[in-house]
Formats: sequence, structure tokens, C-alpha cells
Amino acid sequence: MRQVLCMWSLAVVIVTSGATRAQAQTVAVGPYYAVPSWDQQMPCATASNCQRFVVLTNWIDSTYQSGGAAVLDRETGMVWERSPSATETDYVHALLACSVSRVGGRLGWRLPTVYEITSLVDPTVNFPNPNLPPGHPFSNVAAGGFFWTVSQVTSGIVWVLNLAITTDLLTGDTSNPNQLVRHWCVRGGQGAGAQ
Repeated sequence: MRQVLCMWSLAVVIVTSGATRAQAQTVAVGPYYAVPSWDQQMPCATASNCQRFVVLTNWIDSTYQSGGAAVLDRETGMVWERSPSATETDYVHALLACSVSRVGGRLGWRLPTVYEITSLVDPTVNFPNPNLPPGHPFSNVAAGGFFWTVSQVTSGIVWVLNLAITTDLLTGDTSNPNQLVRHWCVRGGQGAGAQ
């Protein structure tokens, strides 16, 4: 009985000191970004006081040679292309374009789910502006822009978001090469498999 009690006390000391050490290391590492959470709201009234979006100045590519090719959404933890594609493509080519994208010199891009792309939408912003928060740092995003998602409605049909009208979710046929829509690639999150 005495040996069991002694081992239990030793385990408590080890677990407690390990937790303290891990907590101290977490605080000291890197710049502070708010922990992403789908239930928080970060203000974004103008470009100068927008706490929600961080332009990643060290993400350099041929379009953004001085950096800033991608934007971190601190509210959700997603990293978005700063400038989505201006070209409309069919679904298969949109998937391919994101999967081989090298925005910011990084791989790992994909099409967003309907939940991820609508998380960017600010329902208080009205047409003729895109439904994005005031002061957002994105470029090449016009009102009336339609964007592919990977969220299926039924087999072969996915949601397509219209940024001009917040509630305007249309459907897109993934097998129709004549249905042309823009795409906006994203990194991080869990993607379509998590839905």
C-alpha cells in the first residue's frame, strides 16, 4: 500500500511540473495572435484599426514582391489569398488551381468550405460593395463575385457564394465545364472532410 501511494505522489509532481513548464514555454514563443475561435468577433471598422485581419508581410511571391501575398484571419485562424483569382474557371480547374497554387511561396492551398468563405462575410455591408468587413485588406474582390466552395449540396453539386448578396448561395455543377466561377484559395482549417 505504501509503494502505491508513493508512486501516485511522484506522478502528481511530474504531471504538475510538466504542465507548468509547457505553459511557460507557450507564453514566450513568437508573436501573439488570438486563439482562433468561431464564437469570437474582432472589430474591423477601417484599415487602420482592423484587429481581425493581419497581412502576412513575409509571404512573398511574383505578385507581391514586397510581401503581403496572404492574409491571416485572426478570428478563425484561416489564411486567405490576399487577391483571389480574377479568372472564372470550371470546378475541376478551380480545385487544381488551388492545389498547385504557390501564393506567398507556400503550397497547401485548397478551395474553402461554404462555412469558411461565409465567415468572411459581413451582413451589414450592402451592395455595391462586396459583403466583407470595412477595412478588409483584400484586393480583386468585387461585389457580385461568385466563388466556388467544396461543400456539397448533393452528389456533383456544390455551394457557390455571391459576395454581393450575403444570403445568395447558389449551386454549381462540378461536372459542367461550361459553368465558370471564380475561386478564392485558403490554407488551414479542416476543409471539407470536417463537415
